[in-house]
Amino acid sequence: MRKILWLLPLILISLLCTSCIDYVQSVTYKDGKYQMYYKVTFSKVLFELAEENPEEILELLDKDDFPKNANVKPVNTDLEVGAEFSFSIDPKTTDETEKAFLPTVSGQKYFFTFLSGEENDLMTEIKNDRALKALRNTDYYKNLEEDDKYRKLWKYIVGTHGSKFSQSEDLEDICRTLAHEDDENF
Repeated sequence: MRKILWLLPLILISLLCTSCIDYVQSVTYKDGKYQMYYKVTFSKVLFELAEENPEEILELLDKDDFPKNANVKPVNTDLEVGAEFSFSIDPKTTDETEKAFLPTVSGQKYFFTFLSGEENDLMTEIKNDRALKALRNTDYYKNLEEDDKYRKLWKYIVGTHGSKFSQSEDLEDICRTLAHEDDENF
């Protein structure tokens, strides 16, 4: 009985310290291009517990969600199933699919999306605000320094949308990112 009592905590600890999902992302900048590598795998045990076929996840991969030059390699071992993706992107690309994987630069910080290649909902909602688009297209705004653009964006978003956005931890980063993008573009 004592052996079982000692074994139970060890099993629980080992279960808590292991992961059913493994995500690896590597980004380098070489020869004027971003070299991207992603690997996403799921433990087959997870599928066994759900009584699902683990190979079905490979059927969900849609090549249109990745750049044309993406090398997609399925991963299917005894323990895990998933895929590896590697590709390179020119920062000046005009391809929308490739642009979605590019980092957003704000000063010395680089922000990458989590595999999906899509911006967060708050950023999308702010970018789609018609009045804010109009403000960002005025000559007055275009001639401001980056820090002044940031303050204008912050003041507009908090003043117009109130507490809806002001409580978000991401708002400062979003305003800085937009100000930096605008400063680069104008």
